[in-house]
Amino acid sequence: MEMLFEYLRRYDIWNNLFPGMIFIYSYNVFWNVYDWNQIPIVYIFFMAYFIGMIISRIGSICIEPLLKKIKFIKFIDYISYLTAVECDKTIIELNTVNNVYRTILTGLIIFLLIFIHKEINDICMLINSEIVIYDLFLIVLFLLSYRKQTGYINKRVSKYI
Repeated sequence: MEMLFEYLRRYDIWNNLFPGMIFIYSYNVFWNVYDWNQIPIVYIFFMAYFIGMIISRIGSICIEPLLKKIKFIKFIDYISYLTAVECDKTIIELNTVNNVYRTILTGLIIFLLIFIHKEINDICMLINSEIVIYDLFLIVLFLLSYRKQTGYINKRVSKYI
């Protein structure tokens, strides 16, 4: 377990593991899905990390652009960000905290949507292919995440060319 924590960066812990743990714990409090005594701790950490990563990607791909579009938040251009980070390293920490807030916000939104979905499903009993729908959603989510991350890398590389 110690080796796992050594591998994880502080960003991964705060932006993926922490929100994932909050989410799976809250989910279990409301719907009592897991018997935590029967699940190995390593499995819980991997599950929390993966769920946290999904929540983080939804925040990055869906929530952040929506908030930009409605002008709730405004970002500076990426090249200016990189220039500023060269002068002030605390911007990286501020950005990490900012991403944690976005991920927790996204987790809360997802939690609300799951609650609404379960209530509607209990009433209607119409949705039979949830796994396929969730899988397609995750495919699109990570496809868009990959494109976004590639854009960041390209911008960073082009700064030095």
